[in-house]
Amino acid sequence: MRVFISSVIRGFEEMRSAARQGIETLGHDVIEAEDFAASPQSPQCACLQEARDADAVVLLLGAAYGTPQRSKLSATHEEYLAVRENDKVLVFVQSGIEREPTAARFLADVRGWEQGHLTEGFRTPNELTRCVVRALHRFEVERATGVVDEAPLLARADEALKVEPKGSGSELVVAVAAGPTQALVRPAQLESRELAQRLAQELLFGADPLFEVAGWDNPQVVHERLVLAHKRGGLSVDGAGTVVVRQPAEPVWIKSGMRPILEEDVRDKIGRALRIAGRVLNAIDPTEYATAILPVVTLTNPNNWTTRSEYDANPNRLIVSRLFDYRPLHVQLTPAAVRRAVLLADASRLAEDFTALLRRQIKSSGFPPR
Repeated sequence: MRVFISSVIRGFEEMRSAARQGIETLGHDVIEAEDFAASPQSPQCACLQEARDADAVVLLLGAAYGTPQRSKLSATHEEYLAVRENDKVLVFVQSGIEREPTAARFLADVRGWEQGHLTEGFRTPNELTRCVVRALHRFEVERATGVVDEAPLLARADEALKVEPKGSGSELVVAVAAGPTQALVRPAQLESRELAQRLAQELLFGADPLFEVAGWDNPQVVHERLVLAHKRGGLSVDGAGTVVVRQPAEPVWIKSGMRPILEEDVRDKIGRALRIAGRVLNAIDPTEYATAILPVVTLTNPNNWTTRSEYDANPNRLIVSRLFDYRPLHVQLTPAAVRRAVLLADASRLAEDFTALLRRQIKSSGFPPR
C-alpha cells in the first residue's frame, strides 16, 4: 500500500520517523511531504492530492496544531478534511501532553466525526511504531475481508440477548457480536479450563473487574456458550465471538426504599461491558480475524430512570411513565457495526451514545406492556 503520513513536521520529526518505521516494517511505501519534488502545484495542493490518492492515511496528533494556511486551518487539518470520508484514516493520538487549544479542538473534531476512525494512543516513538504496525495490519485484514454484513451479526446479538430478567430488579445486558461471522473458538477450546481461567482472571482482576470475588459459580458450557455466572449477573461467550455481559442496572447503594436507575451508572456500566468484551475478543482471537463488532444493549424493567443530581435532590421520588411491566428496551447504533478497535479505544463514546438512545425511549410517551 501507499501510506501517507499527516502531521505537523517541526518538532515532531522523531514521531514521524517512528511511524515511517512501522509502515516500512510491513513492506508498504511511505508518502511524506518532505519527499515531494518540485512541481507546478503549490506544496499544499500536492500534499492534499497525495493524501487523496494514498491507500491509507496515518494521522499523528500531538501537542501542536500547526501553522494556519489561507483557509485558517493547519495543513494537517486540511489533509484530514480531504480524506476523512474515505474510511482510510488511521489516527494516533499522543497522550501525556498538554495540547494547544487549537490542537485540542482539532482532536475533538476527529473523534466526533460520525463515521468514526480507528484510533490508538501512544506516548513514546517505540510505542507509536508498534501501534502503526498493529493498526495497518488490522486495516489490511479489513480490506481483504470486505464489507461486513450486519444482518447475521445483528441476529446473533439479538439471539444472545434473549434472557429473562431475574426477579423484580432491572438488568443491563450488553451483547457484542464479532464479524465477519466465523468460528473463532473450537468446541474443545470453549470447554477448556485454560480459557475459563483466563476469562475469570479478567473479570476478577482485570482493568474493568465485573463483580467482587465472592458470588461466582463454576464456569460451564450451556447451549454452546461458555458461561461465567455471578449472583448479580455474569459473562458468556460462544465460538463465533458473541460476548454477553450482564449487570444490575440499579446501584448497590440506595438512600431510600426506591430502586433508581441512575443514568450516569448506566453509561459507566455500558462502557465497562464494552471494554470487557474487547478484552475477551483479544483473548479468543488474538490475531484479529474478526475485524468488526456489532454491539446492542438491553435494559429490562426500565422504571425509575433518573440522573444522580435529580435523585440526590429528591431520593424518595419514584419516576415511572406507566405502572406496567415493560418489555425490555433494546437499542443499537446506526450503522450498527463498527470497527473492532473501537471496543477498547472509544468505549466511552459508544457508551454515551447507547445511554442517549435509552434515555430517549425512557422519556418518550410510554412503552407497550407485556
